Amino acid sequence: MLPAMATLDPTRFRALSFDCYGTLIDWERGLLTALHEVFEARAIHADPDELLEAYAVIEPRVEHQAFRPYRQVLELVLDELCEEFGFPVSPEECAAFAASVPAWPAFPDSAAALARLAERGAPAGISIIVENHGGYSSDGSWLANVMAADSSMSAMPAMSYGLTSSASSR
Repeated sequence: MLPAMATLDPTRFRALSFDCYGTLIDWERGLLTALHEVFEARAIHADPDELLEAYAVIEPRVEHQAFRPYRQVLELVLDELCEEFGFPVSPEECAAFAASVPAWPAFPDSAAALARLAERGAPAGISIIVENHGGYSSDGSWLANVMAADSSMSAMPAMSYGLTSSASSR
């Protein structure tokens, strides 16, 4: 049995920030569905665990080469992954793979959990920020406005957060 959770003091927080993929979005299922399309187009049936293991080796290597928008990381990872499995992939397929991210499914309890979190945080003035690799939270202007709504963050310029003004920046 798990120990009881301690009650958190919401006055200790100004914002909660977390990554969307793997937290709210079923990253593995979305990734495997998108990879399945590429592999099935060639009638290649790869073991899902093998795909995830190979992907888990390639993605960090690509991410550590240089900063790139996440869509480019996905494109490069797919290219290397397909090469590792013995076939070439087109730039169009790589772009389609990267563009599939918004269609990756949420976990069944994500919407309700996020709504509860926002509801409970609002009275304490807690901002909820979800990084979603290319949507609103990667839009620097939008995110700066969210942060500016919190008076403790508004004194800092948007660039202090490492933000850009382009929604496609990540």
